[in-house]
Formats: sequence, C-alpha cells, structure tokens
Amino acid sequence: MKNHSQMVWRCLLAITMWPFAAADAANLGGIVQISAGSNHTCALSGSGSVYCWGNNIHGNTGVAGVGAVFIATKVTAANDFIQVSAGEGHTCALRKAGTVSCWGYNEHGEAGDGQTAKISPAVTVSGLTNVTAISAGRYHTCALTRDSRAFCWGENVQGQVGDSDETVEPKPRAVAGLENVTAIAAGGYHTCALNAGKVFCWGNNRNSQLGAGEVSGRKPVELPGVVDVRKLVVGTFHNCFLDSKAVATCWGSNREGQLGDGSQEDSRAPKVVTGISNIIAIAAGTYHTCVTSADLTQCWGSNRYGQLGNGAKSNVNTAPVKVANVGRLKDLAAGSFHTCGLSEEGNVHCWGGNRHGQLGNGTQGDSLVAATVRE
Repeated sequence: MKNHSQMVWRCLLAITMWPFAAADAANLGGIVQISAGSNHTCALSGSGSVYCWGNNIHGNTGVAGVGAVFIATKVTAANDFIQVSAGEGHTCALRKAGTVSCWGYNEHGEAGDGQTAKISPAVTVSGLTNVTAISAGRYHTCALTRDSRAFCWGENVQGQVGDSDETVEPKPRAVAGLENVTAIAAGGYHTCALNAGKVFCWGNNRNSQLGAGEVSGRKPVELPGVVDVRKLVVGTFHNCFLDSKAVATCWGSNREGQLGDGSQEDSRAPKVVTGISNIIAIAAGTYHTCVTSADLTQCWGSNRYGQLGNGAKSNVNTAPVKVANVGRLKDLAAGSFHTCGLSEEGNVHCWGGNRHGQLGNGTQGDSLVAATVRE
C-alpha cells in the first residue's frame, strides 16, 4: 500500500508539473516590454496582450492547472494592458483605464484585493485608480498614480510598503512623506523611487541597499549625493541607476560581484560601473546585473546558472562579459537566475537558469547563451 501511494503521488506531481507547450511553437514577436520575476517571465505585446511563461506553482503565469509553462502563453483574452510586472510568485498588469490586475501568490496580500490567500485568480487591486506605472517586488507591489503619488501593498515586515508600519497591507497604502514621484521600483524586501532626479528608498537595509547607513527603513530616506538619475532599477538586494550621461551606478549587496567594482563587499555609497558608456537599458537581478549599449549587451556578477550569457558558468566581478547571440537590445529584465532582453524587432531572448521554463524556449535546460522565446 505504501508503494502504491508513493506511485500515485508521483504521478499526480508529474501531471501538475507537465510543461504547457506546443509542438509547433513559433518565435514570440511584437513585444514592446518585458519583466522577469524570480523564476517566471512576462511580456507585453504592442496590441496590449500579456504573455507569461515559467514557474506557475502559484499561478504566477495566469495559466490554470499546470505547475510550469515552457513557452510564452497569453494570460487572458483581454488586450487593454499597457505594462506588466512579474514578482516572486505573482504578476500584476496595468490597464489602459488606469486600474491594476494581479494574479498568483497572495499569502502576503501582494495581489492588493484586500485578501490573503496562497493562490489568487486575476483580481483588481482595491481602490486604486489613475495608475501610470507598476512594479512587483518579491512579496509586495507598488504603483505610481497620475498625481505623482506612490502606493504599495503586500508584505511589510521590513517596512517595504513605506507606510511607517510593519504589518501586512493587503490593500494599497500611500508611501509616507513622499510626493512628486516620477518612477517607482520594488525589490526583494525594499523599494526605491525617483523624485526630481533624486533617489529615495525604504525597507530592508541589511545589505546597504537603502544607501544611507544603518537607518531604519520604514520611511523613505534619500540616497546622499545623487541628483541626476534618469532611470532606476531595483534588484533583490542591490540597486542601479542611469544618469543623464547614460552611465551606470550601483550600490547595495555585492556578494557575487553584482556592483561591478571588482570586489565582493557591500556598498552603501553608489559606485560607478567603469568602462561602459552610452547605456540604453539596465537590469538588476538577485546577484547579477546586465546592461546594453550600442551593439553590445554585457553582464557581471553571479553566473552559476549561465545568467551572464557568455557561454560559461564562472562568476564575474571584474570586467563585464559579452552576452552571446545578441547585440543591441532595447529592454532588459533580470530574475533570480535568468536574464531576458527585448530586440529592436520585438523578439524576446532569454538565458540562464531554466528549471521552471523561465527562458520560454520549450525546454527545461539551462542556456549559457541567449535563446529565443517561443509561443
């Protein structure tokens, strides 16, 4: 009886994890924006549709009944989306009307509908309108509204919601003491925002990711000495920005060399990434960072799953390495152990860890070089 029970359990698990794929899959095209969660990836098409692939154990990809989705799959029949953002186990998408829909893991209230449940179908974020941008972190989500106010919801044990509290917030809460926000980005357990070219961060500061010493992170604190930020990206434990000269600067955790300064020491002071100029796009993952400039895409940091895309698995904490099989990309997205890039033609290319199908190429094997996403 014991052996029979084990066999039944294994069969059920195999059915649950069976990859959702098609034999005649073609390259995914017409994409205008991408977002990488921890182990899943999503993309927005020019027609307003959302596609996702990868880990689906919590319904992250919006596909019902399977534990993994190995090719890009349309989430809903709706085509009124203008942005998508993937978190740890959940995904949110912004609609043209200014409302936000979220689905997937919701045990910490990250879906924003006022509930806390392990898995949530697509729901509308409660009481939030006139939204212009969204960002999904590990277990929390943030949004920017038309009047330049920032709102966050979900897990808040590290103060990442920014409402001066540390309790779970299943509905949007205004970030305390911060106005005239122009961009917002949610990380692992912290959040950062832009205000007139200045950076403000709140939440976990264990790895100096707030950039302000040992300060408590329940309220936004300003990153000292920074006044010219044009684009901000937030990873799990580190952050980077591009200034008006298209130069990259990073700070926070440097455990695997993701700051690109040749060391493995955390830094609360922003450090310029030397040797790379005219950067078009930048992405910060868990322990790695990537940029694209001119006809070249480069990465540095952790590479144990091939997330640097240079055909190897050795970490890089000195000079950035070139990603193979791609040149200039107009957008980048980094997950925990994988990276994706969007080409000028609207195709998506991914590389790195692929245990959950997050590369979207129809397989479950890691790829040390860029591979094209299929649908």
